[in-house]
This record gives sequence, C-alpha cells and structure tokens, in this order.
Amino acid sequence: RSSAKRARSDAEVLQQARGNTSTMAWADVVRSTEAIHKRLHDFYQVDRCFRLVEAEEELRGHRFHLVMGARIDLLWLAPPPLHLMRGRGIWVPDGQDWGGLNDRWVVLDRSSAGVWFGRWRGVLQGFLPAELQRIPKESFEE
Repeated sequence: RSSAKRARSDAEVLQQARGNTSTMAWADVVRSTEAIHKRLHDFYQVDRCFRLVEAEEELRGHRFHLVMGARIDLLWLAPPPLHLMRGRGIWVPDGQDWGGLNDRWVVLDRSSAGVWFGRWRGVLQGFLPAELQRIPKESFEE
C-alpha cells in the first residue's frame, strides 16, 4: 500500500471514527490508522468493563456511588484515597496528559461514569460527525 493512499485512508477513517481525544493529538492520530484502531479498541474494551459494572448494579438493585477505572499495568504503592472523593466530578492523576486528560486511572461519581466509560457507545450512536466538524481542515491535509 502506498503512503499517499494510506494518508487518504487515515483521513477517511478519522472522519468516521473521531473519539474523545485532545485536539492537540489529532494531528498525530490522523497520520496513523493504527493509532485510530488502537484508540477505538481501547474505547471498546473500556465499554466491556463498564457493562460488567452495570450488570453488577442490576444484580444488586442499586447503582454504585463511585466507579473507578485503572490500567492493568499500574503498580499501586498504596490504595487510592477514595474517601476524599465526595460529590460529583472526576478525579484523574495530574501530569502526563499530553494536552488532554491522563487516563491511567480515573474515579468518577456514578452520574458522570457513563460519559467517561461510554465513549464506544458514542462512536456507535454517531455523535462523532458533529465533533468532526470542529477539527480544523488542515488536520486532514496530506
């Protein structure tokens, strides 16, 4: 496959599958179909985990107050101080965010969890075409 063909293909894929990544990262993402595939795969896997949370809530008959997500490759030196998380909101680590949010771990109140963990559902429901319109056209140039 030629690199010119690949670049066009990447832009087409991006037009169909823009996710919730920082705007700064899109110039890099548009250059690589593999990066887009990885991001979408990440969204899908996170959604699968969140469905397990929803299933457990259904079995218990109530929703959790907090939902936590963490990468499997993290080494925790101490448990996170969840007692500090009160009210509504999102708690993510500071730094290494590369212009977006650091997603190595996250704690959210349950009412916000669907937004964070539901990005794959957003892809499937088609909210992305509207988001795509916000990307500068220069991002799609070869």
